[in-house]
Amino acid sequence: MRARLLRVAEALVREQGLEALTLAAVARRAHVGRGAPRYHFGGKRGLLDALEPRSRR
Repeated sequence: MRARLLRVAEALVREQGLEALTLAAVARRAHVGRGAPRYHFGGKRGLLDALEPRSRR
């Protein structure tokens, strides 16, 4: 699930910009409960930290 959430977050940033990236938006797009992104990343900062290494590819 963590990988799916990261893919969704990357897509949101690519399509709508960093401002559109919220945990709720990621959950909605991934079709998971609102708490799933917080559970896996601890919050938006954790999600952004997890995205950073992926963006260097």
